[in-house]
Amino acid sequence: MAEGELGAVFKGLASDADQAAGNIAESVAKVTEQGAKTEEENLSRTLESEARTAESFTKIGGQPERTVKPPSSITSRLDGAPEPVTVQIWREPKMPKTEFNGKANALKRLSDDGKLSKAKNPVNRDPNVTKQYRQDMIDRIYRQYHDQNPAFSDKLIDRVTRRMSPDHVHELQLGGPDTAANLHFLDRYTNEQIGLRQIWPQIKNLPDGTPIRIEVVNKK
Repeated sequence: MAEGELGAVFKGLASDADQAAGNIAESVAKVTEQGAKTEEENLSRTLESEARTAESFTKIGGQPERTVKPPSSITSRLDGAPEPVTVQIWREPKMPKTEFNGKANALKRLSDDGKLSKAKNPVNRDPNVTKQYRQDMIDRIYRQYHDQNPAFSDKLIDRVTRRMSPDHVHELQLGGPDTAANLHFLDRYTNEQIGLRQIWPQIKNLPDGTPIRIEVVNKK
């Protein structure tokens, strides 16, 4: 019975992680779409204004029409955008398969949606966010299991405090938010290896804002 309950708890945590990644991707997509629409409307108004000004000059003094150019900020964004860089991640023998797959799939979804980019280092991070997230999970486990099965409750709490760590589904170093909605518990070794040993060495020398594409590879 205990093992079944344990599996259900961590299955729920994995589901929370998937939902968090989906919510983040959807939220960023909406913001991006809205921003693009606003820029398009601003550009349209600018072009119309330039056209009217050029026409008035022609009528008054016979001056040649001026070439209409988009705002410099848009020109810079379109012409100077850095090319995406592919970053590889892979499962190592000590990584639990389900833990790695959950992390890799979340990053791959964000990558496919174009939501990953190299963040400015050091990232803006509040350690109290992860600290409170861990404490909330400990309190939840205690309330749910301690009275009926103290030993099982202690086992779960030990796992959460010693073998797992709060992981940012959308990596902070890849532009993710430092919020509880972007956290879930992940095997500590898997979390540290993917974030510090795999992703960071590949992006640390890239310019801030460089788009990142995630590729999951099989290394033996």
